[in-house]
Amino acid sequence: MFSNCDGATIKNLTFKGIRVNSQSNPYQAIITAKADNGCVFENITFENVHTFSDYDNVGAVAGWAHNCTFKDITVRNSDFTTDDCNSGAVVGFAEGCTFVNIKVENCESTAYDGHAGGVVGRFHIGSCNGVEILGCFIKTNYSFGGGVTGDSQTVNYYNCIVDDQSCVCVVGCLFDDAQAGGIVGRDNGGGFYNCINSALIAADHS
Repeated sequence: MFSNCDGATIKNLTFKGIRVNSQSNPYQAIITAKADNGCVFENITFENVHTFSDYDNVGAVAGWAHNCTFKDITVRNSDFTTDDCNSGAVVGFAEGCTFVNIKVENCESTAYDGHAGGVVGRFHIGSCNGVEILGCFIKTNYSFGGGVTGDSQTVNYYNCIVDDQSCVCVVGCLFDDAQAGGIVGRDNGGGFYNCINSALIAADHS
């Protein structure tokens, strides 16, 4: 829909059967490539959507987001793939953002060079509250794969659930530590409150 959103409010939308492919832009999503300055995304549903990029940062709502709020977002039967880094069903890379009441069902998130998550690929400073990851497959060939977030720094997680039909897979890792987790692949300075993971965690390093 947009190349950039600045301070916008976008809500009450449904997207079905949309495919976005890019070989030249490092930010790709169905709604906006980049979101900044207090954007609010609310009551939005995605069904059978697909985002692919040869570069970084892919998601359904935004490829990259700064100081934004995502509330009542549902993503179903969709896939998000980058040949580089930062793939999430909602946002590829998020900083200073809040995610509330997020449901991701039967989706795939793949970042071949790292940072794949069920909601956010890479997340710095913020919070997730009320996240459900159901029957999803999160994969990276490098490192940092997590059921909710691949790489998380100073983020708090409340009431997040990753079910036993989901899988987090890190293969071909170049590090000694694959850094795969049910809620978060790698955590630095965050907190976890009433979170449950029962997904399969698979990695070719410890």
